Amino acid sequence: MDGKTGILIYEKDANLGNLLQEYLQLQGYQVVLSADKAEVPLLCAEKGCAVCVLDIVADDPAEQEICKTIKAKNADIAVIFMASKPHTSDVIAMFLAGADDLVRKPFILEELLARMRAILWRAKGEKPKSVVYYRLGQYLFDTRKQTLTIGDTVMQLTTKESALLALFCEHANKVVERMFALRAVWKSDSYFSARSMDVYITKLRKLLKHDPDLSIVNIHGHGYKLVTSKSEI
Repeated sequence: MDGKTGILIYEKDANLGNLLQEYLQLQGYQVVLSADKAEVPLLCAEKGCAVCVLDIVADDPAEQEICKTIKAKNADIAVIFMASKPHTSDVIAMFLAGADDLVRKPFILEELLARMRAILWRAKGEKPKSVVYYRLGQYLFDTRKQTLTIGDTVMQLTTKESALLALFCEHANKVVERMFALRAVWKSDSYFSARSMDVYITKLRKLLKHDPDLSIVNIHGHGYKLVTSKSEI
């Protein structure tokens, strides 16, 4: 697949399928989309896919069988099930069928991407890239020392401030879903965690105010975006 990691998506909803395909392609993956479960195992083999993302009816054993067929052809292919409100018995059945992971619907795209990347890293025996420094506009962000430097001014960040800023830097000029940020940094999506994150975003905006080309903007109904034309690692 042109040297890119191949992903197959089985999705009966054309709108959701196209959304997932477009999103993963923007992340650098080669994506094959199918709405026919009968052709999924063959497509996986033909296209050399490393991951199959299967949107199934949680309590339908016939749809869970797709995973068994895929694994029978190539046990190294990772399978991620997507399902709405699965019962505990359904979850157990999915993993017994060979699933490598499960994403509960509704979900945010970043969660699916993170789970997929984690599976690929484990398969390759690799760890996620650890970035120590971000050159962010006129600032230098040291994630290890948790400092933000501009000119001769060095600002010490708290652990939460550093983690949140690192998340925005990792996704510079891309939307970071609000729920994803809460779970990534606060490990919780409670009301109190959400209020706390709002406070920390206000603090980060104040820290970054010395560079007019840098901003954290609200994306209504979605989350936030760190906007900069000068970010680099």
